[in-house]
Amino acid sequence: GSSALMAAAAWDFDPRAVAFSLSLSATFHPSVGAATVSIPWLDASGSLSSTTSVGPLNSLDLDPARRGKQRPGVQRVRVQRDLGSLPVTLELVQALRQAILPISVQLPASSGDAVTVPSDARLHLGPLLLAGGEADG
Repeated sequence: GSSALMAAAAWDFDPRAVAFSLSLSATFHPSVGAATVSIPWLDASGSLSSTTSVGPLNSLDLDPARRGKQRPGVQRVRVQRDLGSLPVTLELVQALRQAILPISVQLPASSGDAVTVPSDARLHLGPLLLAGGEADG
């Protein structure tokens, strides 16, 4: 398949590191404003490693582009987080192309511990890599 073609191609790019960032937009009802969203990230080998968490949602700045364009009682926030730099290698590009990152949402429980909300939400990085820009959703 395409993996064999990519592996057979000569890797002739100059060594460089690329900075990655996570841009998150969330629309939510204030009753779940204490929620935190978490997404794992990759290490230089392309394996899932550290997790980036954003939240609680109600502690983030409101998205100024959406003021006045939302239903009453609904809030929309937007935040950007630095994920660090990784050296670009063939292995990393292949991992980015195939990566499917699980998105998890944690809500505080009455015990004080966080409860992870069951979810099938996933972020497919391949289409973002090919798009060469920001995803908005």
